[in-house]
Amino acid sequence: MLNVTWWRSPEGMNNLGDEITSILLENHFQVEHSKTNIFNADVISTGSILNWVYNRDDWKPGRRRLAVVGSGLMKPVANIEKKNKANDFLDIHSVRGYLTKSLLGAKGNDVSIGDPGLLASLLVSTKPAKKFKFGVIPHHTKVDDVAFINKFSALGDVCVIDFRTNDHHAIFTQMLECEVILSQSLHGLIFSDSLGIPNVWVDSGTLHGGGEFKFYDYFSSIGRDFSRKLDVSQGDAQISMLHDSKIHEMSQLKLREVQSDIIAAFKKVI
Repeated sequence: MLNVTWWRSPEGMNNLGDEITSILLENHFQVEHSKTNIFNADVISTGSILNWVYNRDDWKPGRRRLAVVGSGLMKPVANIEKKNKANDFLDIHSVRGYLTKSLLGAKGNDVSIGDPGLLASLLVSTKPAKKFKFGVIPHHTKVDDVAFINKFSALGDVCVIDFRTNDHHAIFTQMLECEVILSQSLHGLIFSDSLGIPNVWVDSGTLHGGGEFKFYDYFSSIGRDFSRKLDVSQGDAQISMLHDSKIHEMSQLKLREVQSDIIAAFKKVI
């Protein structure tokens, strides 16, 4: 039994971008696993959760090995080499992006790159017909924010997609029914890239302490333009004037390359 940890809200709310670790282990790798806390985990994977390790100073000597597959930092860590010495139990096989890799000092030298969410396409066997011009994926904290959702009403044909679930079949189907995805959620962009759906980063300002770091980290892994976004933090004008220059489409050749690296990293720990 593999002991794994990932983020879930204190109230028990699922968020598909974080639940994808468990979904992949069960449905793609067919690995029996259980959710545990950071202290008892064998593996951490998807999400900005490397800081969970690096921000602690109370790790006990002889702690079991902890493998990292595709995790990222939420923000830079001070005194990284000192932390690396204290975290000698850490086996980092891969991280989300080149920004995280560059901040890990010696621990980042031999790691591969890729967010496990890019394996989403491996969980889909059929693609539905298109029903909507746009799919909007709010951050999980904004799904019930009527004012935020109403910003997109000018686009007309819109499907709002709620990531507060672990039902990947339903969500991926909804996404594939849309011609273009507009996502405030990082994993809305990552899943779109994997599923071959053109997508737009919706930036509405700071949602958490890490700011835009995790987006830039992911973008670095696939060569995505950092400035290519729909900024709605200063008003709604950009939404009504949405044009192709904002829309990103991932190279399928690059996708297959990164997917291969992600799978290889998982196979080192399962």
